Amino acid sequence: MDKLKVNTRCYDLTSLDEAQQEEVFAQAGAVIRRGGTVVFPTETVYGLGADAMKAESVHSIYQAKGRPSDNPLIIHVADFDLSGIALEVPPQAERLMKKYWPGPLTIILKKDPRVPQETTGSLNTVGVRMPDQPVALALIKASGTVIAAPSANISGRPSPTTYERCRQDLEGRVDMILGMDQSRVGLESTIIDLSGEVPELLRPGAVTLEELRKDLGEVIYRPSESLQGDQTPRAPGMKYRHYAPKAPVTLFQGNPEQVRDHMLKEREENTLLIFIDREIMKGFTNKKSLRQRPLNQSLQAEKHSRNLGTWLVHFKSVEEAAQGIFETLRRADDQEAEAVWIQTIPEQGLGLSLMNRLKKAAAYKIKEVSK
Repeated sequence: MDKLKVNTRCYDLTSLDEAQQEEVFAQAGAVIRRGGTVVFPTETVYGLGADAMKAESVHSIYQAKGRPSDNPLIIHVADFDLSGIALEVPPQAERLMKKYWPGPLTIILKKDPRVPQETTGSLNTVGVRMPDQPVALALIKASGTVIAAPSANISGRPSPTTYERCRQDLEGRVDMILGMDQSRVGLESTIIDLSGEVPELLRPGAVTLEELRKDLGEVIYRPSESLQGDQTPRAPGMKYRHYAPKAPVTLFQGNPEQVRDHMLKEREENTLLIFIDREIMKGFTNKKSLRQRPLNQSLQAEKHSRNLGTWLVHFKSVEEAAQGIFETLRRADDQEAEAVWIQTIPEQGLGLSLMNRLKKAAAYKIKEVSK
């Protein structure tokens, strides 16, 4: 497939009635069966899918994204039968599947030999999840197979949570793009490795470390910087530059009020400030030099509204920030921001998952703020 000369068919499913949607699903399923690529929404982020059981189809994903081939993919399923995918499904996995599927949890198991090495980055394990999104499930069922799907973006960029962002990155590189609503979770799935003796959290997400420890008992989590050199990642997002806008990102850590004051006082021209705090805006909402941009503001308006000074996005909760952070980083590119400054939050619950993404976006550049 010539990734630069693909005639991409794009469908905004929100504008179609039920019968028209069914026809699109039939077309998309046929694309997957013949080895093509389809972008589709999930509850986490949008995914770029192909037949997980065909090596050539999986290669098309890597080609479209510009993704390194040692970065494993997650297989998306529409039912609980994992025969032909995993060698075995241990009781711990069955317990998590029953509780969290369909949902934002990927489980790593020992791989069945029938799964191509291209799908798993040559690992002897495989990541599997069942998405909690009707369009995703309809596509998988229409394809008659299981679908390998990373996030639907150019490799290294912030993951897309809207149809428009997928088109910006991948139109002309994939066979079909299916659009629906904005992803409601906003962060990629939690990844738990159950292939070893002790469960290990490889990527935090909406299913939190605290929840998994309540379900499983001991769960290992080793927060660390990205893998380097020839080290092989066991899950997506562990090795390569990820989640980053074009502008350099810096995280600011410390007492929330001191961080707020420092960021506002030291801000530079053409810098996006991101705060995640219910009280952070008190006394600052009338500053003319600051501009809040709601997430529901149209992309077209963003493109024609260049702010040459400093502008601000304020998330009132960690949940709101998790849902909107990738779109906000995308808007930094729209605004041609020269820098992005972000307030850190405590690494607990969903905050652990959000900070995992922000640290990678910032290449672990964190500044401590003190009096």
